[in-house]
Amino acid sequence: SDEMQMRLRSVRFGGSGFFSKPVNVDALVTLLDRLTSPFVVQAYRILIVESDGELSQHLVRILGAAGMETHVVSNPAEMLRAGDLFHPELILMNLYYPEILGMELATVLRQDPRYERIPIVFLSSELDPARQMAALAKGGDDCLTLPIHPDYLALIVASRVEATRSIKSLYFRDGLTGLLNHRAMLDSLEMKLELAGARGVELPFVMVDIDWFKLINDTYGHPVGDTVLKSLGRLLKQRVWSKDLVGRLGGEEFGVIVNSMDAATAARVFNEIRIDFAQIRHTSSEGDFYATFSCGVAWFPRYATSVEIESAAERAVRQVKALGGNRVGLIGRHES
Repeated sequence: SDEMQMRLRSVRFGGSGFFSKPVNVDALVTLLDRLTSPFVVQAYRILIVESDGELSQHLVRILGAAGMETHVVSNPAEMLRAGDLFHPELILMNLYYPEILGMELATVLRQDPRYERIPIVFLSSELDPARQMAALAKGGDDCLTLPIHPDYLALIVASRVEATRSIKSLYFRDGLTGLLNHRAMLDSLEMKLELAGARGVELPFVMVDIDWFKLINDTYGHPVGDTVLKSLGRLLKQRVWSKDLVGRLGGEEFGVIVNSMDAATAARVFNEIRIDFAQIRHTSSEGDFYATFSCGVAWFPRYATSVEIESAAERAVRQVKALGGNRVGLIGRHES
């Protein structure tokens, strides 16, 4: 049953998910993956702009007890410099300072592209709704009246930061698989290449491309094709090390920045993943089927830039697809 009463019973018994029969297996696996995968939440970074030392330390204790990382600026004029170093995810500030208004500070922040979307929460004993609304009109996201209950303050701050993180993730995550998108992968690859160069270590980049994916879409439909994409994305995420980065480059192409091994080892590992993926049975109304992928491995320092290394990995994929696909190609071993 999919009735509301049945759903309510599930919630009241502590249910973490609800599926009506016939069960969408992909949705079920997605939920199980989310519930069982270890996920470490990075501490929220809160910048406190407060000239009252007693109040600022009180705020530090409240937010610190909630697991948040804080940084205090006692002089509002130092706010931008401190923000550049601390990279806050939310700014707590007063409505009034001895020589400046909080709404003026908020206006300064909103004129800087780096702070356009960072939540600003005002703290004040101001009870006049008109003045509170004026402050919000100048760029504030919330106005909390002091004194405030510690749990309520921590809840408001956490909910604001989490909402901002969710919106921000839309710019960096692939909507279908939840993996990093192409832009985020290239940005990450640039940073990892700089680190690899400084440390003098090898950095492999792996491109994975599902074989005959257009035929899968044409034969079984795009929703089934999406399921195959999510299945591969999930398998890649599960099989690589936590410090490796997995992304969807577009269409049926995936990329992995491998921080945990050299290129030759990466080729062997991804060959094992290739074999396992080929054994996954996919279901559809047209019948069950199997899918395979081709894989290309390129690495730094043979290729120095993100564009060069991605192009080389793509070239390796084309080479193995020309041989029939369902293979791993290590670019450079047989390349002049």
